[in-house]
Amino acid sequence: MKKITDMIVDERIKNKQDIHLKRFTARAIILKDDQILMAYSKKFDDYMTPGGGIEDEPIEQALIREVEEEMGLIIHNIRPIGYIEELRLTENGLNLYQKSHYFFSDIEKIGNKRLETYEANFGLEAVWVNIKEVIRQNEYIIDKRRKTPITGVHPFSTLKRENAILKHVLKEHLHEKI
Repeated sequence: MKKITDMIVDERIKNKQDIHLKRFTARAIILKDDQILMAYSKKFDDYMTPGGGIEDEPIEQALIREVEEEMGLIIHNIRPIGYIEELRLTENGLNLYQKSHYFFSDIEKIGNKRLETYEANFGLEAVWVNIKEVIRQNEYIIDKRRKTPITGVHPFSTLKRENAILKHVLKEHLHEKI
């Protein structure tokens, strides 16, 4: 799998060599014309690609499981896009290295949505939205969180990661200008 962009580093991290935690994720890019299926948080007014942590399972199986849990959808026709690395600061002050693997996929059928408690508290819902609108909204939230940090949510470096993959999809796969 190819690297999409340089590592995204949370600007609050002081020593980039110290990695306290590692996490690996699988995330889906599901397109329909100029729309993308995103996980929208009503509480935080931001967008994330559906997916999540890889447990003791093959990466494609983690992707299928996570998309069903978060979106209530069964996916198929999974095709690799690439990966993005990020180094971010946790709420406990630890440096977390995360490698997110992105895949194009298609919806096969409706499954059973099973949100974790924190996802339900975020007001997580599946929405179809224009890719450029997602980028604009996430940029707005990044700027807002820089000025007024909040806790209990992913840091703005994670939204930078999400925007990096969306810009890549627009440019390299949909051949659009950003």
